[in-house]
Amino acid sequence: MGRIDWETKEAGHFEVYLVHHSGPSAAGEYLHALQLVDVATGWSERVALKGCGQQAMEAAFEHVLTHVPFALPSVTFSDE
Repeated sequence: MGRIDWETKEAGHFEVYLVHHSGPSAAGEYLHALQLVDVATGWSERVALKGCGQQAMEAAFEHVLTHVPFALPSVTFSDE
């Protein structure tokens, strides 16, 4: 799986970032931000998550799918 070419002109190709907001320690539970950015249009969706387990991630993606005004032909997770 590679990165999406940022010269892509077709909407719906999203890069996904999961950011943790733990402060100085990653111990215990803390909030995450799931951010999806469309490469062609710059459209961005963000969802706050408590933890990053499967159920939280599924709910976040379902939320995003109801708010994005076009199909998602590809989703790539950033490793940055």
